[in-house]
Amino acid sequence: MAKIEYTGQLPIHNKIPENRIKQGDFVYCSGSNGVYDFWGLYNASNKAVVALDGGSTEYVRGEELYLYGTYSYWTIIKRIPCNKANLVISEIE
Repeated sequence: MAKIEYTGQLPIHNKIPENRIKQGDFVYCSGSNGVYDFWGLYNASNKAVVALDGGSTEYVRGEELYLYGTYSYWTIIKRIPCNKANLVISEIE
């Protein structure tokens, strides 16, 4: 399984229209009731955040998703707009 690590600071709670999750945004979803937390990528055509780590079945679906919104078992606690992300993928041998 992939190891995905975020080294920045989590923002304070702030529900504003600019916090709407958009195509290609990376988000961290915090799970409750025993489900796993995960990093995901938002796909607008599917209206869902799909988990990046290990191709798991975790996903968050909704017509419009917002930072700090709770959907099913997950709360989106971090959003990195796709144009402000630096994604590094390296193979572990």
